[in-house]
Order: sequence, then C-alpha cells, then structure tokens
Amino acid sequence: MKLIEDKTTFNQKFVVEVLKLTLEQTGKENCQDCGHPLKLIEIDNLKGMKVEKCTNCDMLYFYKRNRLGKWQLQKATTSQIFSKNMFASLIEPADFLGFDTNWSLATCALQLQEVAVTLVAKKKNIILDKPHVEKVLGKKIKDDISFNDRYEAFTKQLKDLFNVDMPILTTHLRKMRMKVLHEGYNPKPEETESIVNFTIGLLQRLKGINETT
Repeated sequence: MKLIEDKTTFNQKFVVEVLKLTLEQTGKENCQDCGHPLKLIEIDNLKGMKVEKCTNCDMLYFYKRNRLGKWQLQKATTSQIFSKNMFASLIEPADFLGFDTNWSLATCALQLQEVAVTLVAKKKNIILDKPHVEKVLGKKIKDDISFNDRYEAFTKQLKDLFNVDMPILTTHLRKMRMKVLHEGYNPKPEETESIVNFTIGLLQRLKGINETT
C-alpha cells in the first residue's frame, strides 16, 4: 500500500512539473516593438535554448537558460534579418565552388517553378506521374521523367480542362535548368534575370488558376 502511495505521489509530482514546464515554455513575454504576445516556435531543453516569435510583426526573440534556470533574452531580430543571416551562413562555406548571388537566385527560382506546378497540379487533380505524362504527350520516356516533360503535360491538361494558356518553357530555359541545377553552372546576370522573369510570370498565372478555376 505504501509503495502504491509513493508511486502515485511521484506521478502527481511529475505531472505538476510537466505542466509547470509547459506554462513556462509558452511564455508571457510581449514584443518589445509592438507589444503583442510572443509565440513559442522552437525549444531545446537539452541546450537550454528557445525561440519565440511575435504574433503581429514576426520579430524573433532568442532565449537561453541562465544558471538559475530562468530564460534570459540573448538577442532580438526581425525575421528578414535572421533569414539573411542564415542565408549568408549557408552560402559562405560554399564560396570555393564559385557560386554567387546569381546562382542562388536562379536556383531558388528554378526550384520554385517545379514546386509551384506540383502543388497547383495536385489541387486541380492533374496527375503528373510518368504513365500519365507519357499518355498526355503521346510518347515513351526512357529515362526518369523530367520537369520539362511534366510541365509540358501540365500545360496541355490545363488547356484541355480550363482553356488556359501557360507561359512557354523555351529551349533556352530548359537548358538553363539542367546547367544550373545539375551541372553547377553559375549563370550570368542577364541569364538569371530571364529565369526570374519567367518564374514571376509563371507564378502569376498559377495564382490566377489556383484562385479562379
């Protein structure tokens, strides 16, 4: 009987401690800039670190536990500055590869093309797996299906279903995708500009399809 009581007491204490920790992690701090409450977005109890974000202006607050176990603010920064710093910390170790901002921007735009097409196709129930793409294009694809093939099949199905014309993926853009993403080519400023401009036009057209059809 004593053992059961001790176990029950231990469990109750454990639950209380968990609740206390949960309440503490939630935080009662407000943003120093706009006064709105902060929301916990990341915590590492082993390292004694947490990150909170303003629910209004997206300001980020970085905390660390002090020797007394209390959270102490280390720094506060805007999410935009944090993203730029993270981007710089990622790119700097790769400078020996010869990449610059043109490569980074072109890579982001090219990847965004594929992700955007995939998500809109999924929402519109347009299937872009290999058998369907081969059927739509009327040809057999020997190797793995590429984005170029998927995009061509996507545009044809959009035309049939919604009578919508999509931007044409030119031969130049097809070659640039292969060179930048798979061969490590560092594009020239004018080449990056053409990739970005096409991507912007594509996203605008996809947004319209996503909202109206």
